[in-house]
Formats: sequence, structure tokens, C-alpha cells
Amino acid sequence: MKKLLLACACGLAMTSAFAQQKLLNASYDISKALFTEYDQLFTEHWAKTHNGETINPTTTNAGSTKQAKTVAKNKLHKGQLFDVVTFNQITDVELLVESGHIDADWQKRLQNQSSPYYSTIAFLVRKGNPKGIKSWEDLTKDGVSTVFPDPATSGNGRYTILGLIAYAKEKFPNDETKQDELLKNFLKHVALYETGGAAARKTFAERKVGDALLSFEAEVRSLAHANPDEFEVVVPEISVLADFYVAVVDKNVAEQSTGEMAKAYLEYLYSKEGQELLAKHNYRVRNAEVAATQKLGEVKLKSIEEIGGSWAEVKKTYFGEAGKVSKMR
Repeated sequence: MKKLLLACACGLAMTSAFAQQKLLNASYDISKALFTEYDQLFTEHWAKTHNGETINPTTTNAGSTKQAKTVAKNKLHKGQLFDVVTFNQITDVELLVESGHIDADWQKRLQNQSSPYYSTIAFLVRKGNPKGIKSWEDLTKDGVSTVFPDPATSGNGRYTILGLIAYAKEKFPNDETKQDELLKNFLKHVALYETGGAAARKTFAERKVGDALLSFEAEVRSLAHANPDEFEVVVPEISVLADFYVAVVDKNVAEQSTGEMAKAYLEYLYSKEGQELLAKHNYRVRNAEVAATQKLGEVKLKSIEEIGGSWAEVKKTYFGEAGKVSKMR
């Protein structure tokens, strides 16, 4: 009888342990719909490959830089530290390298330097495109106003500025004065800077502020598909390449013994199933077979290096306290 009770107790303990297997992902603010689906997809994949074991991956959403700072401060979410990050700019991952949370070799662990998908900046305009917006320069015309996240707090906002700069450098090569004039005019037409992509979306779509919402192409297309009678998508011919980066938070998974799950969670983003889900949410994917099924159109994407050197140089030139954007706003 004692042996039977002991066996039952052990069985209950094991069941409880499985039920408590959790994984926590810190992601950017407009990825909520994507990772709600992905967390369920990965849960099913894990159960199939681990004898039915149940896990509970959870994703929190906020501005990418804000999330990075939260992780760096060892803040808990429902009593747990973050195991992985899925960010929209590399500088936020590097912040966690500097804080000692992520090992310096993180980009060597996964394909494409730990970037399973990417996007660019596109425009969401109102049905019929009443202001005739087709290019970056159209956003500087009289009577046109824009809404996008504040580049001081949002990676989305910084990419938006860099998309305009990519265009300016293509149109006015070797003429910094004209490039700066276009940037200054562009900033004059901003109706409102929001804290992040989700807030910018609400301001444009619900509060009806502005003639164009500037955001990641994936977000813009998803909004247009969901509201075809209200909005249209404009993808400029030239824009910025926005690589999305993922990493295991090494310090935290060591403390929580979640390293195996964390690694598998990120690797599954590269699987065909993961890439198909990313494509469904209008991200540009790395898998050639899946990418061939997308109809996103051709766009000349400029890397950060092509636009302004390294991220450190770009931040200093444009986004620091003495940067051009700060002075022109």
C-alpha cells in the first residue's frame, strides 16, 4: 500500500512538473497576434516531440527597447524571468549582451545571424488614397500628415526615419544638404508621434488622425486585409531593410533550467511551419519555398550599413541628443 501511495505521489509530482513547464518571450508591441498563434503552434510541436509533455509559452508585448530594459533589470512577469527575446532591432539584443544577460556569440547560434524573418516600412492610407501618396516624397506635400512611433522610444519609429533617409540618399547621392532638407520637411508633416506601433495604429485607424500610418509592412498589410473598405497599402520603391532578431536570454535560462525549451522555441521559427505562420502575418521570410508563395512585391531594401554605417553611427548621427532628428523636430 505504501509503495502504491509513493508511486501515485511520484506520478502526481511528475504531472505537476510538466504542467509547470513555462517559457517567457519578450517581444515588440505589434507582434501580439503573431506570437499568440506561434505560442500555440510551438506548444503542439513540443507535445508531439516530447511524449505529450505540456508547456506554456507566453509572450509579452511592448516597445522593443522598453522590453530590453525590462529584461536587463531582471523584472519578473508573473514570477518568472524572460527566457527568450524576439526583437525588431539588433541594438536591443546588444543592450542585453552589455548587461550580461545574453552571451556575445548569440548571432552564431542560428541561421541568418539569428534573424529568422524581416520586414520594411510601408504606408497605410485611407481608402481610395485621397492624397495620392505613392512615395516618401509625397509625405512632404502640403496638406499631408503622417503618424508613426516616436523614434526616441521605438525601433519601429527609427526604421521609419531610416526608410526616408534611404530614399533621400538614393535621390540625392553625395548631397547631404538636400538629403537633410527632405528629412526636415518630412518631419514637419508628422501629425503625432506615438510611443509604439500599437498606439500609432490606434491613433490612425480609430482616432482618424493623419493621412498615412507609417509602420512595418507586416502591420500595414494586416490592417488593410482586416479592413479592406477603410485602408490601402502603399509600399515605396525604396525603403529600409528591417531584420528581426531572436536570442536566448542565457543568464535567465541557466537560473530557470529552461535552456532546451528556449533553444527549441527559437529554432522552430525557422521550420517550414514557423515560416508559413510568419508569411501569413505578412513578414518576409528566409525559407525560399515559402517566400515564393508570397505576393509582397519588389522593393529596393537598403541595409543599415548602406544607409549610415553601423547602428552605433546611425544612432549618433540621427537619433542621439545631438542628432539630426532631435534638432529638426
